[in-house]
Amino acid sequence: MTLSAACLILSALTASAQWIDSVPTSGRAIDGEIQEITSKEIKIVVGGGVITVTQDQIKGPIVWDEQSIPGAMSTGKAKFANQQYAGAITDLTKAMGSSGTRSVLKQEIAFFLAESYRLSGDFTNAAATYQKILKDFPNSYYLGKIYSNIVDCHMYSDPPNYREALAGIATAAAKARELGFAEDFIGDLKLKEARVYDIQRQLSQASAAYQSLVNHKTPRIAWAAQAGLGRCQLLDKQNDKARMTFQKVIDNCEPGYTQTLAIAYNGLGEVYLAQNDGKVETVKEALMCFLRTTVLYPPGPSDLTEEHAKGMMLSAKSFQRLAKMDAANAEKYEIEYHRLKARFQGEYSADYPNFWALIQKEAD
Repeated sequence: MTLSAACLILSALTASAQWIDSVPTSGRAIDGEIQEITSKEIKIVVGGGVITVTQDQIKGPIVWDEQSIPGAMSTGKAKFANQQYAGAITDLTKAMGSSGTRSVLKQEIAFFLAESYRLSGDFTNAAATYQKILKDFPNSYYLGKIYSNIVDCHMYSDPPNYREALAGIATAAAKARELGFAEDFIGDLKLKEARVYDIQRQLSQASAAYQSLVNHKTPRIAWAAQAGLGRCQLLDKQNDKARMTFQKVIDNCEPGYTQTLAIAYNGLGEVYLAQNDGKVETVKEALMCFLRTTVLYPPGPSDLTEEHAKGMMLSAKSFQRLAKMDAANAEKYEIEYHRLKARFQGEYSADYPNFWALIQKEAD
C-alpha cells in the first residue's frame, strides 16, 4: 500500500499552507504546513488537504520552515547543540514567551528547554518543565522521552528520590503499553529500573533486572544489561566474574554503543584497582581503561555525564596512586593528577553531588 493511499486524509477544501515544513519519510519528504504533532502522528497541510503521517513512517527530524522559527528558538537550539545550556535556557524561555511563536512549535521549544535544564544538572526545573509539557500537550510528540527523562530527574536530583523514580518507571511503562510504543522503550525503562537498584546497592534486585535483559533482541539493550550486570558483580566483590563480564562487553559490543563501553572500561579499570597488588603495571592497566572512557567515550548531546565524570575522576586517582608508587616518575604523575582533578572539579563537581561522593569514597 502506498503512503498516499494509507495516509491521505482530505480536510476542508479551504485548507491551505502558510508555512512549508518538511517531514522525511522512507519514500520522500512531505512538504507543507504542520498543524499538529503527537506521539502517534503528524498532520500536515498539503495543498487543499491534510496528510496524516504516522510515527513509524517518519525517518528523520522534522525540518521547520525557517521563516516561521523565532530567532530566539533558532539561537537557543544552536546553543543546546553546542552544550551551552545556560544560554539555551535564556533563549528558549524567550521564544516560549513570544506571542508570535507558532503554537505547533511551542512543545518543541518546551522540550528543548526541559532538556537544557536536565543536561545542565538542574533536575528540579527540568522535571517541572517536562510536567508542564504533559499538561499542555498530553499527547506530545516527545511523550516517550519525557516520561523516561522524568525518571532521570528523580534519580539524579539532590537528594535523589528513588521511590518516585520507580513510580515514574511504572507510569511510563503503563503509558507505553497503552499507546503501543516499541518494545525497546520498555527495555530501556527496565534498564533504568535496574540502575535505580544498583545505585542503592540493592544488588539482588539490580542483578535480576539486568539478567532479564541480557538476551534482549535489541543488541544495544542486551549489551547495556551485560555491562550493568558486571557492575553488580564488581560491587558484590565478585571481581573475577566482573572482569570476564566487562571484557565480554568490550570484545563484542558495537563501537557505537559508547555509554555501554564507558561502563565496561570503567568497570574493568576498577577491577584492576581492586587487585591492590602493589604493582605499577596493574595501576597503569586501570589508568588506560579510565582514559579510554575519558577520551574515547564522552557523553553525547542527550546523554547524562556520570560515566565520563567517573572515568575522569578515577583517571586522576590512578595518576595519584602511581605518583606514590613510582618515585622516578612521581612529578609527571602529580602534574597529570592535578590537571585531571581540576578538570573534573570544573566540569562535574556540581553534578549529582551525593552520587559522586559515594563513588569517590569507594575509589579511595
